[in-house]
Amino acid sequence: MKKINIAMMSCIVILIIVIAIPITPHYPKQTLKIGMSVYQQNDPFIQQFTQKIAEQLETLEKETGFRIIYETLDAKNSQRTQNKQVSYFIDQEYDLLLMNLVDVTVASKVINQAKNADVPIIFFNREVSQKDLNLWDKIYYVGTNSQKTGELTGKMILEAYHKQPQNIDYNQDGILSYIVVEGEESHADSLYRTNSTVQEVTKEIPMQQMASIQAKWLRSIAYEKAKFVNQEMYQQCELLLCHNDDMALGILDYLKDCHYQGHLPMVVGVNGMAEAKERVRQHQMLGTVSVESEKQVDTIIQIIKQLKINFKDEKIEKIYYIEPQIYISKRNS
Repeated sequence: MKKINIAMMSCIVILIIVIAIPITPHYPKQTLKIGMSVYQQNDPFIQQFTQKIAEQLETLEKETGFRIIYETLDAKNSQRTQNKQVSYFIDQEYDLLLMNLVDVTVASKVINQAKNADVPIIFFNREVSQKDLNLWDKIYYVGTNSQKTGELTGKMILEAYHKQPQNIDYNQDGILSYIVVEGEESHADSLYRTNSTVQEVTKEIPMQQMASIQAKWLRSIAYEKAKFVNQEMYQQCELLLCHNDDMALGILDYLKDCHYQGHLPMVVGVNGMAEAKERVRQHQMLGTVSVESEKQVDTIIQIIKQLKINFKDEKIEKIYYIEPQIYISKRNS
């Protein structure tokens, strides 16, 4: 009998202890699904950019406790493919889209798809027009201003000219002869970069375009297209105006492989990639305009936090221009 009483008392004590201990409710982790579509994953700049975003999202998951699911799809330079990817993300109930458009002129179609599903979009790297950004209050752009990038390229060229005019105007005719290496002939970024660079330089020096190369933003294509420019034209050229570093490197690769022995034109690029900076240090390139990709990624992450994690009642700007920076060797500065 005593044993039964002792057992009963033990059960009562355990029950009192259990009741006294507050039970912490288990809530499932909040889930955030982010879909990202890029124009072309084999672009080294885009590869690095998406990798930085992935790393930042993993950090954000650890910091916030959110379960963040993200998926990156390659549009392979096809807007039709990218439209299907947007439909896929919406059908799979993704919460937010990160878009690096193939063709910015048809941004309204992507925007309307997302708007109908109430899925916010952050466009990056390829600038969407103000008209398209005004179509909805849940679309944003993070990147650099292409016109500003071109202006800085022009300032870099002028600065080099003022310091060593004989090295820039190689034939001393008072005209800067150049070959432009474009991503795409009719692409807005290409047009802005060329026009604003030329406008900046021609404030002081006349310029003459000798040829243009369309290389789809890629090193390999720039290499192949460079073969169709005859050696004599390279001899006469004083400036290779490249719209990104990858194409600039492709042209330099070709000139090296074909054992080009003549005057090396001044080479400028855009993006601030590590290899381009190394070529600048080796004086194979005059310089590059860095688009500050890490700052762009930081800004994208901040917008994600405000939209989907912090839920703060704060105004989010529709356009975030990250200020580009000139990278030039000390010898040329």
